[in-house]
Amino acid sequence: MSKPEPTEEFYTYLLNLSRVRASVLTFLSGFTFTVISIFLNQLPDPASVMSQVTLFFLTVLFEFFLFLSVWQMTIIISCAPARIVGISYSRVFKREVATFSMLMFIGLSLLGMSVMLMFLLWNLFYLALASCIVWILLILTAYRIIRKNIEITRTRFEGLQ
Repeated sequence: MSKPEPTEEFYTYLLNLSRVRASVLTFLSGFTFTVISIFLNQLPDPASVMSQVTLFFLTVLFEFFLFLSVWQMTIIISCAPARIVGISYSRVFKREVATFSMLMFIGLSLLGMSVMLMFLLWNLFYLALASCIVWILLILTAYRIIRKNIEITRTRFEGLQ
């Protein structure tokens, strides 16, 4: 017994849901980044243990929101080819999508690193180091998810042609 093919309405619903999620996650990422920046400037002693614990928690939250944003981006990209059955993409278009996706991934990775650089500006070396380790783990996880989604999409798309 084979699984039924998803309908156009399902892909439209999934795409709209992913867009809303991406918007919310982008807003929460920006808000958390702003809170970290304000706390660094307004805390009486950013080097105190409680301040660093709070900043680390906010940093992990910021990095997690960025990670989820990247994941939503791959869901949106992977839904597009399934919706356009019968249109064969040129190699140029595939390369443009792949290049844009990789540049966006690099940009989000550098954005996550900017928090660590802010910590280094305030001489919070251990906080920057701990945040960097968490960020590297999230980048590796995001890269794995993206590669997996690309392979699934490629397999599904090649089956449609």
